[in-house]
Amino acid sequence: MHLLWIISLCLLLLYIVKILSFRLGWYRVFRIRAGQIITPSVAIVLPVRNEAGNIGQLLEDITGQDYPADHMEIIIVDDHSDDRTPEIIESFCNRYPHFRYLCLEPSETGKKAALYKGIGAAKHPLVINTDGDCRVPGDWVAGMVRPFSDPAVRMVIGAV
Repeated sequence: MHLLWIISLCLLLLYIVKILSFRLGWYRVFRIRAGQIITPSVAIVLPVRNEAGNIGQLLEDITGQDYPADHMEIIIVDDHSDDRTPEIIESFCNRYPHFRYLCLEPSETGKKAALYKGIGAAKHPLVINTDGDCRVPGDWVAGMVRPFSDPAVRMVIGAV
């Protein structure tokens, strides 16, 4: 009977520690949301290939972000598109000075090469990535950057 009490108390203590760790996590999330939000400069890298049907909508989404445009650089890396993707990208680059258009060399192919080239060209240490066929809400950049208010955060992964 004595052993049962000891086991029960140990389990209760473990449960309390787990609940306190959850509370600490929630506290950190709400503290960040409560106004300690930073706006670091960020590079958005978009690897694309034959996205003429989608890229215009994504680039419109990015221009409509509730994040300061002077804190963003958008790097679109084309992986040898053979549709209207380059024309659409160039029209955005002509309208928005913080948009950059890069093309892979003939010896470079694939999404991995496009990401490597885009990240290498980024002027800012904080890099956000999405695909050319995605859509993003107006608070996407702010939401991805917000956790970096906590210096312990090194990486953020968003839902697809």
